[in-house]
Order: sequence, then C-alpha cells, then structure tokens
Amino acid sequence: MKTPLILLAALALAASVSAQPGKTTTESELEELVRQSPKAHLSKLIEFNEQKLERVFKAQLAKAGPELKAALDRSQNAWREFYEAECLVGGIENQDGSGSYQTTAGRRLHLLRARMEQLAVPFLQGWAEIQRVPDTEQ
Repeated sequence: MKTPLILLAALALAASVSAQPGKTTTESELEELVRQSPKAHLSKLIEFNEQKLERVFKAQLAKAGPELKAALDRSQNAWREFYEAECLVGGIENQDGSGSYQTTAGRRLHLLRARMEQLAVPFLQGWAEIQRVPDTEQ
C-alpha cells in the first residue's frame, strides 16, 4: 500500500511543478524528482546545472580583467574537453550495466558541481576536502 502512495505523491509533485506556467523549477525540486524517478529527471537536473555553470562562468568573466578573462576562457575550454572525455570514460566503464545511465549521469552532475565550486569559490576561501586515493604501488 505504501508504494502506490509514494508513486501518487511523486506524480502529484511532478504535475504541480510542470503545470505551473512560467514557474521556474528549483534545483531542490529537481533533486526531489530525481530521488523519486532518476531516469525521468536526471537529464533535467544535469541541464539545470549546465545552465547554472554557464551563469557562474559569466559572473566570473564579468568581474575579471583582460588577462584573467583570457585565462578563464582557456581554462573553461580545456575543462569542457576534459568533461566530455571523462563522461565518455564513464559511459564505457558502465556499458550494459543495470545502473549505467544513473552512474554516467551522476558522474556528469558531480563534474559540473565541482567545476562550479572551482569557479565560484576562491581557493584561499577553502574548497571541499578531497579524499586521498591509495597509491596503487604500495
């Protein structure tokens, strides 16, 4: 009995979000939809974060001098190339797995959010701690 109620609540949320013309769906709302139905909504959350990254990047460009603007452009172009290559690696690693789509989409989302942090948060302010990876030679 719980499953139909959860499904009904998910459908009601999805309908209320999409039925409101002109209302912008928030990232939190998209994340909730993803929790309820990943395959149906992950692409929307990724698209939202792609657009958010573009806004963050443009905000950094707007306050940068000419030399920093050129460096940011080069950095973003190189990051885009890395992003696409890394997502391809993820797709190949997960090929034909039952969670392939979710894993690859999750990888995209992780990379987008990490890039936004790199752009928006000054390093000296403190980036999130990154776990150490064990050395394969030890």
